[in-house]
Amino acid sequence: MNTACDDVIRIRIDTGGVVLDFLDELARDAQAGETRRPANPANRAVFRALAPFRLVEYEALGVPIGGVRGVYVGFPDGSICSGDDEICDQAMDPWVKGDPAALKPLYIYVVLKDAVPAEIVDALLAALALHLGQPLVGVVRSGGEGMLAGLYSKGVSGGGHVAARQAESLMAAATETGRHLGKAALLERVSGGAGHGWARLVVNFDPFVMEFSTAHARDDFIAWSERWCDSGETDFRRPAEACDGPSGATFPVIGPNEFGVPPGQDPGLVYWCYLKSVIDAG
Repeated sequence: MNTACDDVIRIRIDTGGVVLDFLDELARDAQAGETRRPANPANRAVFRALAPFRLVEYEALGVPIGGVRGVYVGFPDGSICSGDDEICDQAMDPWVKGDPAALKPLYIYVVLKDAVPAEIVDALLAALALHLGQPLVGVVRSGGEGMLAGLYSKGVSGGGHVAARQAESLMAAATETGRHLGKAALLERVSGGAGHGWARLVVNFDPFVMEFSTAHARDDFIAWSERWCDSGETDFRRPAEACDGPSGATFPVIGPNEFGVPPGQDPGLVYWCYLKSVIDAG
């Protein structure tokens, strides 16, 4: 039995397979008389494949994963973006041009709040495949530093090129060790390394990127946001998540553990009031 624990759910997106499948779909539509066709079919195919993983509520799948800290998309060059961020065509186009059969995969990383037994990760992947109605290739920790790639297809069926390439995708996933990121390495890469740290918080449906003097202060902020979100006394429904701040405007703030709180006052409430004042002033 796999007794390891893991804090990241890793899902391999067979970019070439989904593009080939979409091209087949367009060809069938053309034969049926449909003349409309997207300007960049490969781009459209990959965005369509990513959408469910960015929208699904992982905590509602009936598997006790204990909460999700963030969902991220990993590109072939090692760059990571938040699943909540808009991925522009200019960022996607370089990875989907050329021969579909030669396209490198994307990875979905679902970062959990806390590590859970690998069997729970395995069960979540199986439930997710059934929920989406499509087979998935995932990577699960097998103990120590070992990783196992698995195909999750019970109760669902693939089609076209995706079904034909499942075994190939499974074998490739087992060898892509550089893409099997753990939680610490993943969040470090998202935040841009040591030094400054950034976190993205959605307040009343508006996204804000907070900048901290250190990655440690950023991590303290994310932990505070998880506790304060659970309190139900705030204007954000999901905790903050690490992000690559320099790509957009940021709000420099002091971390919650560095922020002075007068004696006798609620530290969470005082910090939340401070945070809102920074946002309002920005």
